Amino acid sequence: MPYCSTALKADHAGDAINLISLIATERFRAKEAYSLESGRWNIDAGENDVRAIYRNDDGLIKFFCRYESDIQPTEAKINNFAINHSDVCKAIEID
Repeated sequence: MPYCSTALKADHAGDAINLISLIATERFRAKEAYSLESGRWNIDAGENDVRAIYRNDDGLIKFFCRYESDIQPTEAKINNFAINHSDVCKAIEID
């Protein structure tokens, strides 16, 4: 699964899990985010096409997609989410 080059950065690391749940419900039509193994989260209503990754307690939430064709729409969702929630997070570019 390819990683997105856009990530979310929570202004306060303690808000990261709540942001994962919020982006899942607002942008990916999920009822909630489901915690998986190794800091991964299912956020796309069980379709398993997009996952959020939060491992370091640093407020940085990364995303990866099952298909390359999902990267651009997913990054657009991340950016729109960050704009709508600019009081608690921002979208950043990562390597």
